[in-house]
Amino acid sequence: MKKLKVLITILSLLTVVGCAKMEPAKSDITIMTINGKNITQSNYDKIFNDTIQNSFLAKAKVDFNDPKYKQLKLLFKNQTINQIIIKELLDQEAKNRKIAISEKEVDNSIEKIAFNIGGKESLFKKLEENKIDKQEFLADIKDSLLKKKLVESISSSKVSESDAKKFYNENKESKFKTGEMVRAKHILISANADEIKAKLEASGDKLTEDDVSKKVQNAFDKARKKAEKLQKEIAKAPKKFEDYAKKYSEDPSCANEGGDLGFFEKKEMVPEFSEAAFKLKPGAISKVVKTDFGFHIIKGVDRKPAGYTEFTKVKEDIISYLSEIEKIKALGSMLEAAKNKATIVYTDDSYNPKNIETELKKIQQTRTKALEKVKKEAADTVKDVEAKSGDKAKK
Repeated sequence: MKKLKVLITILSLLTVVGCAKMEPAKSDITIMTINGKNITQSNYDKIFNDTIQNSFLAKAKVDFNDPKYKQLKLLFKNQTINQIIIKELLDQEAKNRKIAISEKEVDNSIEKIAFNIGGKESLFKKLEENKIDKQEFLADIKDSLLKKKLVESISSSKVSESDAKKFYNENKESKFKTGEMVRAKHILISANADEIKAKLEASGDKLTEDDVSKKVQNAFDKARKKAEKLQKEIAKAPKKFEDYAKKYSEDPSCANEGGDLGFFEKKEMVPEFSEAAFKLKPGAISKVVKTDFGFHIIKGVDRKPAGYTEFTKVKEDIISYLSEIEKIKALGSMLEAAKNKATIVYTDDSYNPKNIETELKKIQQTRTKALEKVKKEAADTVKDVEAKSGDKAKK
């Protein structure tokens, strides 16, 4: 049930609201207190900047000191304050319930993440390439685990098989109807321009744009030649495809399973990949296929017509999904109660969400009035032109 798997999960929700350490600098100014806990300017700046970096503005280099971006800045300011409040209330609730995370739990979580991207060495290398501080990353993992454990402690409702069956029947057409599907295996020789450029930047070498372009092209040529060589060998011995996948594929999500991707619909893969995979008969090997991920060699395995996914095959996924929904509801109720009884003092009124929202309304009202004025002036201009045209016609 791939569609449900991409829906809300508790861990992803909590990662958003808990992604920054909140240790105030001694010399920093307190902008607000939450149940007596000081939140400083540097706490706010850290989370505000992280929010920007994780948004569509990451590459835009917007200068928030420019008055024309005031509304946008206020929107992100409001979002940041809400994140801070939610994070602190969750932290305090976990502390009150004596919930803690051990180093072993953090290590186990790291192992799971690392397994999907080729091991710990590969994981920490990617952190370095993306300029993510290792200690902050570990702190984020611990924080997310803490919040997940907190949610589990407050959500006691159990989802039954009958609940899952009811959900299945009510959503059969919209969520469990499938188009034609194929099952395929693949070998990926990775070649992604952005990743190659990131590695070059991380190396610290001073390179011109021309140098970078040449190195990227060289990397692509090398990957293509490797893929073409493997394809020729596999075409002569297709039964060894799985062995080749385990040895050479650079797709960590399925290399250990012999490159098996399971069944998928055409729309679930990038067009170039799907186009090739859906043409293959079971047992057939494709030519080298290029996508944004690199170069693929695909083996057809099976095919089945459009229909419905059987309940027995998605039952556990549905139960898991409904359980997550129940946890989210429990989290929302807990946060609402925590906010209602919390004592939040804004030592700097400009950070008070009510004041931020008032400013946003004023900006919107000003813009609405300006727009109405422009519309009126345009309408008056049209009337003048029509009137003058009418006078000329009479003459």
